Amino acid sequence: MLFFQILTILIQIGVPVFLIGWILKNWRIDSKLIWAGAAAFVGSQMIHLPLNWYLSNLGLISGTGVISLLLLSFTAGLCEEPARYFVLRRWWPKAKTYKETMAFGLGHGGVESFIVGLLTILSVANFWAIKDMGVIPGLSPDELKAAKEQIEISLAMPSWVQLAGGLERVFTMVFHLSASCLVMISIVKKNALFLWLSVLWHTVYNFAGLSVLVFMGGTNEMNAIIYSELTIMVLAIPAIYIIKNTKKILSSNQY
Repeated sequence: MLFFQILTILIQIGVPVFLIGWILKNWRIDSKLIWAGAAAFVGSQMIHLPLNWYLSNLGLISGTGVISLLLLSFTAGLCEEPARYFVLRRWWPKAKTYKETMAFGLGHGGVESFIVGLLTILSVANFWAIKDMGVIPGLSPDELKAAKEQIEISLAMPSWVQLAGGLERVFTMVFHLSASCLVMISIVKKNALFLWLSVLWHTVYNFAGLSVLVFMGGTNEMNAIIYSELTIMVLAIPAIYIIKNTKKILSSNQY
């Protein structure tokens, strides 16, 4: 199991680092554009997380019902997509090419994957600390009991299921590239419709993966994890279609 946990972390952190390195080496791209994409993601979370907290306090986001999942998915798109638009328009207004769009999108999705990788490292460390020592500082008895039950469930699953977290990040980075494409088209064509399409696309992507996972039993069920990953893998097909068509649309914007 430890092997697959480490492999998952290497995918979550290593893939975006490798892709960013490849782009900087092979494309004439200013590295600041990648940082701009990363800043768009981080900045969006400064609004997204408090917004979800506020909606939770209002009782609009509660439990795992359809409305709650839909609102969680919508707020992600509502915060992240305008953040991409704002940063591209204000911070990097000269960016209008396909390669610049890819670099920006990779910065956005890459920093999210990197953060998830760091959180996975913490989760894996806690997993083995509880499994081997039976205790971890800061956890109440009830929390420790719940954590041990979760560990037993994880140990009962095939070890390769651990790779789901890594594969999810790969598919999600493809999604982020496609969402960045829609935002860039909105800017180039001066058409807000594409910005709202990116919000809708973000909502659909998140809701599809979340709803399949939740309604099939959550992270405690292997089939729920597998079918959730298959769902976002299928959604990578329209994402790739968006990316390929954006390359055609922006083909005249080369300089």
